[in-house]
Amino acid sequence: MPSVGLSIPSIRSAAVGTASDDLDGWAGRMEQGAGTKVSIAGFVPAYAEAEAAMEGPVRVYRRQYGDRHPFSREFEISLADVVACAGRLDEAEANLRTIVDGLRRDVGPSSWVTLYATSGLAGVLNMQHKYEEAESLALGVIPLLRSTYGDQAPDTLDALNRWAVALKGCGRVAEAERTLRELVHVVESEFTTGYYHLAEFRNHWGQCLTDLGHYEEAEVQLKAAYEGELATRGADHKNTRKDIANLMHLYDAWSKPDQAAAWRAKLPVTQPAATQP
Repeated sequence: MPSVGLSIPSIRSAAVGTASDDLDGWAGRMEQGAGTKVSIAGFVPAYAEAEAAMEGPVRVYRRQYGDRHPFSREFEISLADVVACAGRLDEAEANLRTIVDGLRRDVGPSSWVTLYATSGLAGVLNMQHKYEEAESLALGVIPLLRSTYGDQAPDTLDALNRWAVALKGCGRVAEAERTLRELVHVVESEFTTGYYHLAEFRNHWGQCLTDLGHYEEAEVQLKAAYEGELATRGADHKNTRKDIANLMHLYDAWSKPDQAAAWRAKLPVTQPAATQP
């Protein structure tokens, strides 16, 4: 499942240099809450804790800067991410639409925070299988992100990933595969210490390769995605379970029932997974 994406470094930097200890304290609590989400996401209590930790900074920044300030909006976007990951997709979509509309009005469609929010909305729409609108939104922000921040900027890469997921959902699998292949190669060549969404990119690429019948290459990418999620998030994380489900689908399509059964045995009995974007 694609995520809207927490921007902890940029949110953290927003608090740097302020005179308010209250702001710094809330930023720290928000970062701790987000860290909990990243480490054990997939369990609703973790999202509830992260959501509670983020509500404070939203109130503080609204009081300090006003409801329309980009700093306030950035916290609201991250809060919507947690709401979406907790499964409240309609609520997250409604919140992000309100945020995007307000930002377009107040700071313009090409502002960094408007682009960030619009890309995040595309991610939530993908989660709801609203692929045509997601594709349009992601495609609209990619040129601006590239011209402003560059091809290797995390926000550019994440928007490209969301666009590729939407393309696949619209049935344009070959286009999605080419985009995801490029994404993985860029991350591998430019990020020597790794990139936090690399496993997600590999997972999406592997799904496209499976759909196209390129089973051997799909196997390499899906196994790498699984190993990455297992190492960073653990066996019970929902992303790890989705990687297992996608490997099962690969081996079913490849007519390798023994391998499919071996991966099926790795799934917790009480937590079945389905192939997901």
